[in-house]
Amino acid sequence: MKYLLGVDIGTTSLKAAVFDENAECVKLVTKEYTLLASGDFVEFPANDYWKLFLEALDELSKDYEIFAMSIDTQCETLI
Repeated sequence: MKYLLGVDIGTTSLKAAVFDENAECVKLVTKEYTLLASGDFVEFPANDYWKLFLEALDELSKDYEIFAMSIDTQCETLI
């Protein structure tokens, strides 16, 4: 069976889910984080997004062979 990976990088967490060919979610992983606030600015180290993504991918790819992937971010989160 072919599995699809959906990744959502949001305000407080990175969520990654594996879906089967019938669009059923078979596993979901959430990696929470805290944004760094300073005055009017909020930030998060870019490399930490990558590390969280790799952790989620490692956890999900142990049980499923990923065929395709889609990534969704909130506003400027795409780096």
